[in-house]
Amino acid sequence: MKDINEILYNGKPDLDWINSYIKEDGTVVEGHWRTSANETSSDNLSSDNDEDGIPGWLDSDADGDGILEAIDNDGDGIADAIVSIFDM
Repeated sequence: MKDINEILYNGKPDLDWINSYIKEDGTVVEGHWRTSANETSSDNLSSDNDEDGIPGWLDSDADGDGILEAIDNDGDGIADAIVSIFDM
């Protein structure tokens, strides 16, 4: 697991939409969401490094060290700022 240094952490990465494309070998890659690169893999869309069932990008404590990387006022483990994006 890749620990997050909460003191230096810049927050959850941006989400980018990747359009479908065809590789040189003819393989079609469907459009998909991808997180922008940052200092850790713990907060990626497909990561659940602390094995709590919450994908890292949504997880308020993605590395499972007990120190929140994002605000979680209601204590459900999901970063509140992320939830507010989907409520819009």
